[in-house]
Amino acid sequence: MKINGVELESLDILDLKVAEKYQPALKGVDDMGERVKGLTIVESIMLQCNTIFKIFNDLLVKAQIRKFLETRLI
Repeated sequence: MKINGVELESLDILDLKVAEKYQPALKGVDDMGERVKGLTIVESIMLQCNTIFKIFNDLLVKAQIRKFLETRLI
């Protein structure tokens, strides 16, 4: 899979082992609407970015996530 020009391990969500990892990782966004209520824009963005980072971290090996994020940060 290629995201923003960075080659990452493919995530075939129809593969049982991948789906088993994918489902719990996404639980972090299930109640995002409720979690951001009352937060400032900055707090909301930080919460959402940290949640997505955790999902990527749970699904991809650390070297791959670092490679991807290095292209987006700095």
